[in-house]
Amino acid sequence: MIYVSSASIKEKNLNTLLNIFKKNKINNIELSGGVKFEKNISKIISKNNKKMNFLIHNYFPPPKKNFILNLGSTNENIRLQSVNLCKRAINLCKKFGIKKYAVHAPFLIDFTPNEAGKLIKKRKLSNKKIVLKKFKKSWLEINKTANKKVNLYIENNVLSNENFKNYSYKNPFLLTDYKSYLFLKKKINFNLLLDFGHLYVSSKTLKKNFAKECSKLTKLTNYFHISNNNGKKDQNNGLNIKGEIFKILKKNINYKNSTFTLEVYKDIKTIKKNIKLIESLKNS
Repeated sequence: MIYVSSASIKEKNLNTLLNIFKKNKINNIELSGGVKFEKNISKIISKNNKKMNFLIHNYFPPPKKNFILNLGSTNENIRLQSVNLCKRAINLCKKFGIKKYAVHAPFLIDFTPNEAGKLIKKRKLSNKKIVLKKFKKSWLEINKTANKKVNLYIENNVLSNENFKNYSYKNPFLLTDYKSYLFLKKKINFNLLLDFGHLYVSSKTLKKNFAKECSKLTKLTNYFHISNNNGKKDQNNGLNIKGEIFKILKKNINYKNSTFTLEVYKDIKTIKKNIKLIESLKNS
């Protein structure tokens, strides 16, 4: 099934956002970041659940006060905030029969919401062993909440050349390529959500062969995020039929049993065009 991220449209009111999607006959929505906190968020989902299909991803439901979710944070307050947000998300999944929930892999730093997707101010990197210990603890907690009723996934992070350079060519994120996937998989058992836009940027930054990275990683999952970019930063552009990501989508994916979320942050016309592009690949 092909979903569209709720972050695709710059509308922060969830009810209004869903009405825009329905008006445009886009009924498969991945609820993610970008919407404002609302007390009645469960009621809004319930009202639309019969006519729409939902997934829940990472930073949803939105908290009263924004923060960067980091399940491996060495700041216990941030770690617990992150765990509690994930638990709320998983409980919504259980309530509405949603079978997948994905969260980003941890970071070796804690940064502010204003820095997300931009140059991150240089900070001291946390000890990787401590971060992994914290993450293991968090992962056990949210798995207990899922109780095998919701399949949990971890999404690969994006490492821009700008941030890599700013951190003296040390990677402040876990799970950015195949090698770091293997490293994390040895420590924790998890399903992978593969974000092609993230992987494309990270591959360019780390001087890895994108096609080879995809060849290895696409075999390991049935859940994908799709967007395009210039290889320098995560731009959430529409697909380019001559681009490297589109070439991978043409030959590397088992469409029959996979879930796709379009993370194209553009106008409705562009979103619809990209849905048709993916459907054409699925049916080819």
